[in-house]
Amino acid sequence: DVSGFFIPRKEFFLDQYLYHVPLVRLYRKSKASYTGMVHEMLQVSGKLSHLKHEMIHENYLHTLDQIKTYVQKADLYSTLEARQLFALYPDRSMFCIFLRGFFQSCKMFLGLLLYKRLLFKGLPGMIWSVLSAYTELIVMMKWYELVEKK
Repeated sequence: DVSGFFIPRKEFFLDQYLYHVPLVRLYRKSKASYTGMVHEMLQVSGKLSHLKHEMIHENYLHTLDQIKTYVQKADLYSTLEARQLFALYPDRSMFCIFLRGFFQSCKMFLGLLLYKRLLFKGLPGMIWSVLSAYTELIVMMKWYELVEKK
């Protein structure tokens, strides 16, 4: 009777465990579909349950240049996300884009630092929070660039 299961994903950066995110990673294909271009969201119809064992997200775990890898991925993802925003909102003013960028980056930074408690994870937690906020700003700058080119 269960359509999918949340599996806690452990996030590592600079060789330190930062936090875990519960994600649906086991599901019935007939009950699920993906939406969005960037960090696609899985939509599952029906009952969801939780599994207790965590999976390790090795995105940066065994990478020598973890910050460089993060920035390279952020460049790719921010371009895709800016295109998605431009497709939805091609006529936004510079002021609206600036405000959204400012608030999104602050929300990301403070959310990670306080809600995800990265403040207590030392320098790796601080760096992750700053880079995540930076990525939000880059998205907005690239969105603005697309609006201006139009």
